[in-house]
Amino acid sequence: MEAQGEDGTQEVDLMKDLDMTGLTVSKDRTAARISTAATEVMQKSPGLLVATQVEVMNESVPASRRRRQQQQLERTLYGAAEQTKQEIIVDDKMRRLRVVPFRPPSFPLHRYFVGAEINLISPLALSYMELLLRYGADPNSKDRTGLTPLMKACRHPQGYDAVELLIKFGADVNAMAGERHDYRSVLHYAVLSSNMDTVKLILSKGTRVNMSPSYRYPSPLDFAVLRANIELIRLLLDWGAEINTGSPIVGSPLHIALSEHAENSKEIVQLLLDHGADPNFITYTDDDKPFLKPPIGEYFLSTDSFRGHVPREDIIRILLKYGAKIVMTLQTQDNLGILKTIQNVQEYPEIIDLVLECCDHNWSPNVVRRSAVLTPNVRDALLEKATTPQTLKQQCRVRVRHLLSKNAHKVIQKIAQLNELPTYLKQYLLYEV
Repeated sequence: MEAQGEDGTQEVDLMKDLDMTGLTVSKDRTAARISTAATEVMQKSPGLLVATQVEVMNESVPASRRRRQQQQLERTLYGAAEQTKQEIIVDDKMRRLRVVPFRPPSFPLHRYFVGAEINLISPLALSYMELLLRYGADPNSKDRTGLTPLMKACRHPQGYDAVELLIKFGADVNAMAGERHDYRSVLHYAVLSSNMDTVKLILSKGTRVNMSPSYRYPSPLDFAVLRANIELIRLLLDWGAEINTGSPIVGSPLHIALSEHAENSKEIVQLLLDHGADPNFITYTDDDKPFLKPPIGEYFLSTDSFRGHVPREDIIRILLKYGAKIVMTLQTQDNLGILKTIQNVQEYPEIIDLVLECCDHNWSPNVVRRSAVLTPNVRDALLEKATTPQTLKQQCRVRVRHLLSKNAHKVIQKIAQLNELPTYLKQYLLYEV
């Protein structure tokens, strides 16, 4: 008797004496008899495709014999299927023979535990990747971790050709990874590869350079700063990367540039500030409380002489030039307060002197007296500064900059245009000396 399966297959019960297309199948379930029956069934029903995995499950037969039976069955079935182009599946402890109607090859869409076929292909195996794509593989299929083939190709330093191929077949350049990978975008992975050509390609194909306002993780620009790749940073900025947004965890790109202490950190800081980075940017928690200190405070916190992270006077002067404020109080009293970070640079007298010369005077000496983190020498220097008025020279610098503009970029431009002003005065107004 034939039974019609839900998927349109034909099923034959091998436990009964049945006549199917002139074939009688015995109750004897030995592999030889079943394979012979299956072969004859396939020969009488041509036009079907083979794609099967068979297992002999008769537990009354010793294991070694079952293995031999399985091998014999598989050889016979595949041999017959190759001639008749038909699919046969033997299951349910060898009780049923299922003949499946012809369908187009589906291996490109087959999913394994870790993902689809295309998720298993290396970005360097272009011929195999193109074969799968031409036969219907989904270029946007995500693997078990939430990554698409395009993300993996972008991440590979030599993945440009694979990226180009995947985009040709419809890969989404704005796809997002899963939670396991912090919902990163395709651009994130391209930036991580440091391959400028790959980044330029996906930017030209419409990938978004900025994340949504609710995104709480590092942005592609943050990754470029972490890589200390100044050309990549400049490219993203030219494409409109937002410079004054940041993750509550790592802060703005300027925070990252100052905290990493890369060899070219001065050039990166200068580039970010030239493009409008806020030197007083602060990240906040969900309840609007400061999470990180301002950039100069995080710069001091990252000081570590054992790792070679030594504060540089020229970088601090660049921050001051672009309007960074130094507020000697606790952050609980002022969002820009960096008093607790001074302890990290108290071994560097030239840094302490510069900070004291340029710090804001709107702070209380009592806070300094009660501080338990400052050495006696630094505490005394701060107290002396708090009780000593600024010199006329210092007050003039603050006043002139304020009169020129409240915008530090405009101040810099206007000072540069004062041709009649002596060079030294220009440098002083710009905190260069």
